[in-house]
Amino acid sequence: MTGPAIVIAFAYDRPVPEATGALVELFDTPIGGVRLDSLFDVQTMIPLATKKLTRRAFNRKKLIEAVTTAPMATMSGHRRLPRPDASRLDLNLEPLPADLADAYRNPSDRPEIRRGHRFVGKLGFGSDFLVNNPTVDELLEAVLRRWLISIDLRAGAVIADTSFETADNRARCSGDMPGTEFYERMMDASIASRAWGPKARVPEWGTYLTAAHADAIGGGAAIRAAVEPYRILEAGGVVFVQLSPYDAALAPETEAKRQRLEALMAPIVATPLSRVPAVTSVTAR
Repeated sequence: MTGPAIVIAFAYDRPVPEATGALVELFDTPIGGVRLDSLFDVQTMIPLATKKLTRRAFNRKKLIEAVTTAPMATMSGHRRLPRPDASRLDLNLEPLPADLADAYRNPSDRPEIRRGHRFVGKLGFGSDFLVNNPTVDELLEAVLRRWLISIDLRAGAVIADTSFETADNRARCSGDMPGTEFYERMMDASIASRAWGPKARVPEWGTYLTAAHADAIGGGAAIRAAVEPYRILEAGGVVFVQLSPYDAALAPETEAKRQRLEALMAPIVATPLSRVPAVTSVTAR
């Protein structure tokens, strides 16, 4: 039976041009016996100078050079599309330098669009790359230690869902047609996302907390007692809570654990609450 897709979503404050060593480490992350970046076919960038999307064959050296020499609003690496959902693989970042970060975060004086973090990113895997529990466990730990602890993580989650498209839309707090339940929930999620940083993201199958957020709810001991998660990893000021092994990511008992974690996190989680349970979510069109 094919397992779920997962998308690692993260809000962060350290500009990517100051963390290129960690970006190299992320590219070198092993998955299925090969380097992560060897699986990308295409890279895209939006330079601030032109505000136009550029697309070319993936070249890690040129991509890192571009990030460090010219301000980029966004960059991505992905497999060539169209491609079956299960074999999708995407990395998206906002790699602005430090001197432009605040202007990008607060593009106007309207308080309703201010964010509690500078940047957002995501790294998504179709189910073809997620062979078994040890593979997924090792992958998530590697991404934590190679990348997430180096970018001043402010909030994050690992979304597991039956399709890559739906997991990706939930990671981005976007998707589906106006008037649908999924669309309305994603609108709520987008509103809540402005508070990520001061507040945590609503918990998912995997949840990233800052040490301060974890301490505010009693730390790892309180999480273990209330939730009984599969594992908790702590590194570099980040606490990662994984509710179950990969093969039980969409199981009812895992959702029950997530609800217990959400209750424990109530004082620190951004609202309005908007999570769509993976077992009932709608694939966005």
